[in-house]
Amino acid sequence: MANRSNSRIKWRFVFVAISFYGFILNHGIKNILSVTIVAMSDPDTNNTSSSGLTTTLMSSSNDTNSNKLNWSHDTRNTVLQAFFYGYTASQLPAGRIAEIFGSKHIFGTGVFTASMLSFAFPFAARWSVTAAFIVRLFQGLCLGVTFPAMHSMYARWAPIKERSIVGSFIYSGGPIGIVFSGTLAGYLSGTDFLGGWPAIYYILGASGVIWYILWLTLVYESPEDHPWINEREVALINLGRAKTKDSKAPSLPIEDLLTSLPLFAAIVSQFSYTWGLYVVATQEPTYLAEILNMKIESNGLLSSLPHLSAAICSMLFGVICDRIRRSGRFSITCLRKFFTAIGAFGPAICFIIIPSLGTDRVKVVVLFIVAISLGAATLAGSSIVHVEMAPTFAGTLMGITNCFSNMPGVLIQSAVKEFVGEDETLKNWSKVFYLTAGIYALGGLAFVLFASARLQTWDPEYSRQKQIVHCREPTYGTTDSTDGHTSSEPEI
Repeated sequence: MANRSNSRIKWRFVFVAISFYGFILNHGIKNILSVTIVAMSDPDTNNTSSSGLTTTLMSSSNDTNSNKLNWSHDTRNTVLQAFFYGYTASQLPAGRIAEIFGSKHIFGTGVFTASMLSFAFPFAARWSVTAAFIVRLFQGLCLGVTFPAMHSMYARWAPIKERSIVGSFIYSGGPIGIVFSGTLAGYLSGTDFLGGWPAIYYILGASGVIWYILWLTLVYESPEDHPWINEREVALINLGRAKTKDSKAPSLPIEDLLTSLPLFAAIVSQFSYTWGLYVVATQEPTYLAEILNMKIESNGLLSSLPHLSAAICSMLFGVICDRIRRSGRFSITCLRKFFTAIGAFGPAICFIIIPSLGTDRVKVVVLFIVAISLGAATLAGSSIVHVEMAPTFAGTLMGITNCFSNMPGVLIQSAVKEFVGEDETLKNWSKVFYLTAGIYALGGLAFVLFASARLQTWDPEYSRQKQIVHCREPTYGTTDSTDGHTSSEPEI
């Protein structure tokens, strides 16, 4: 074992890298069904009605169609919704549980269990719709804990001046996961390897085992708990923070949470961001197949391109945000609002334009890419503002926000069923895109008007910062101090 005081490894970077890997798996598992469902479904049953969860799938056989399932459009939407029922339900308790009992094992167990369930999904899908629904529901329950748990850990591991880039890099694993799983699924679905479309589920399961070993071995709850970290790195991570010896998690300020306008703004912003992200992640493959008549092999790759671009852009936005922050010219609230505005109004414009492009494949795909890439600016905005508002309750705030922001996973399926149904036409899909543009704009407006990155007075850190003035950041233009700004901070 390396001597802690002499270790040259930057263990916060190790934490970021393995967390990034975890979110690759998270989003890969979450979104893979939207790609494989095109290859799974027998085209002869795409326009038939569904009898819901009691629908019986074709049993496995030795012929060439043994992996084709008689899933109608309604049945597909029902199974797609299953994940998000579980994903939304586990958000609220996850953050608080992580704050009380620790985040490492909650995050790790959630990702690992969902990975194991990936092995089971192909068998469940061939058995019945009910079995497929249950597996996806439990995968959602397992992965619903990941964002709140990670926010709680991220608040302890990210140095104040690196928050934007650290958060953007960790969470950019999500888009990379969609790219990896979507592209590979599109390719494998056209082969006989491990049965075609089931192969990607087995690969995700095996990847989860490898990740879990790394997570258990190399990641610790906090820098202070890590046996190999350099003392100087611990000091760097904790720079600008007041110390506390409290071992017991403080009680939740429920009344303050319920009446917090900044929290409300973050919820609305994240709802709109997630709505747009899920429209592309869950509906773009179907849109490309049904309206633009693209084959599954190219569909998987093209559906993944917006998320690859978003992953790259999210890191760039994080770097830019932190560099501007270090200049001290703008408050953190100003920066969070600016990047959230880019991530809301930019995609809104794109979704207004997309219907006018008709069946022009190149232009439509490019607009999807631009929309999701601009939306990635939100990862340097409202997605991480909880850590600055209330670092003590960052997990709980993220759980509350994500509980509401993941409702689009269920609501989008209902909207598509209402506006599109079995009549897959450009006119009907246009309604979905216009609705998405409006929701994006609403989220951006709410955050610009009501958000704040100032340390909230109801967080215990506020009192500690008041008592230890020298723990404030030395440069102006920050909102990490007790009142959120110094005398020279520009207001907005």
